[in-house]
Amino acid sequence: MLKKNLPAFAMMLGITVLSVFYGVYAERNQQLPALLVEEALNARLTLFSDPPYIKPWRGLETAPTRAQEMMPGLTMLVHFNRDERLAVSVLDSDKKAVHRWHISWFDIWPDAKHIPYFRRPKSEPGTMIHGAAILDNGDLVFNFEHLGMVRVDACANVRWRLAEQSHHSIDIDDNGFIWTSVHHHRQVENSTMPMHYPFYVDPYIYKISPDGEVVAKKSLLSILADNDKYGALFLSSLRNIDPVVRGDTLHVNDVEIFPATLEAGFFQPGDIMVSMRNINSIAIIDPESWKIKHMISHVMLRQHDPDFLDGNTIAVYDNNNRFTVDNPKAYSRIIKIRVPENTVTTVFKGSKKTPFYSRVLGKQQWLENGNILLSDAEHGQALEITRQGEVVWHYVNRISDNKVATIQEATRLPPQMDKAFFRQARKTCHKD
Repeated sequence: MLKKNLPAFAMMLGITVLSVFYGVYAERNQQLPALLVEEALNARLTLFSDPPYIKPWRGLETAPTRAQEMMPGLTMLVHFNRDERLAVSVLDSDKKAVHRWHISWFDIWPDAKHIPYFRRPKSEPGTMIHGAAILDNGDLVFNFEHLGMVRVDACANVRWRLAEQSHHSIDIDDNGFIWTSVHHHRQVENSTMPMHYPFYVDPYIYKISPDGEVVAKKSLLSILADNDKYGALFLSSLRNIDPVVRGDTLHVNDVEIFPATLEAGFFQPGDIMVSMRNINSIAIIDPESWKIKHMISHVMLRQHDPDFLDGNTIAVYDNNNRFTVDNPKAYSRIIKIRVPENTVTTVFKGSKKTPFYSRVLGKQQWLENGNILLSDAEHGQALEITRQGEVVWHYVNRISDNKVATIQEATRLPPQMDKAFFRQARKTCHKD
């Protein structure tokens, strides 16, 4: 009997061995069917767990508002609302909505041909808003994360759409141009970028006109290569001989321009600051030559939102995600870095008294009165703190008794953007 079935047994054994070897190869080289298996696992996690923008409420008690110590002004909040939909709200100091945009990907971009089918949102909310700014006339410009940029008026009517995979941040320069980062997904090998195997992300810096036209763009991979920063290109590789890399090797999460309103120093007006989370690095780039003037590396862990403070100093939202989220000692921190020495000073960090720990996302804003406005995605909270670390304004985005939703960004608006400003903006647009 065994002899009779030996050929069939040998064939099955051979197929099994080949399948195992190909499975290992496919996983290591991100080929089919490993990509399909990964997508299926991600889908399973989505089906049988809360969406990533929903977090368990961790017992945070909302701190009382200390209005006299707050920086005056309304606050723009980018968040998920109680219906778990996308919203950008403008709140007063009592946390009451003065103005609100309800945003739906499916209303704004039902024909998204620039996004591969498997990456397109399938049901509400489908994505998040990551990077937003209110313009001088009351319009809102924002990124659907990795899906595109949109400008809408105060009544949420679309003025234009930019069909690029923009993400993370919006920065408006002195001349009104919009700066952001954009993913280009490379599915074939490129001789100009050796050892970068498909699929990999080629991150770009984009400069966009107020009318939605791309004025300039530049690959950050090519900038690093042209500046002989090859070590930064291959930090994610674990191979001894051929340092092959794939995927989102840098994870750019901020592009910001040094403004003329700050006193120049080591930094000059127009300098471009880029944050690269996955290599724990920040680069300052000359806008004319694309030369890297300075790099800061490995003094923060998976940072977000570096901001220029003056001509020699930046502030960084250091996520510091070396802890599990349920670790009571976990904290993120806000640091100042003085260049070119790269001297680091911790300005604020989370504590038992003031929980502040976000493993992902995170925004900061240094206010004119010395306070700092922070968004803490992991706890679904925004808080304004003094330089002594005292909380003077606190918003927790609770959507039920035991859950909070992510806050992507909190921004204190300038004095001219008051209640009358938004009333006038609504009058100048057609409300459908």
